[in-house]
Amino acid sequence: MTSSSSSPPSTTAVVPIANVETNTYNNKQYLCLFSVITAGLLDEDMGSDEQEIIEMINLIIDVDQRKVCFLKFLFKQNH
Repeated sequence: MTSSSSSPPSTTAVVPIANVETNTYNNKQYLCLFSVITAGLLDEDMGSDEQEIIEMINLIIDVDQRKVCFLKFLFKQNH
């Protein structure tokens, strides 16, 4: 049994970005992580629908002390 649906399949794309920065003032290193999550179409249509960002996460870690210095979540309501 097959079913047909008028709405196209959707997925969530996660795009993580990481970078290590060195503070020249005190020679400390920080790991900066940034992740963006969007919802949109699947397969060969992926990226063609230009859906809005539904979640962003920004995290900064002090590498020497292994502590989180900054953490911020942004969520879009009713996606």
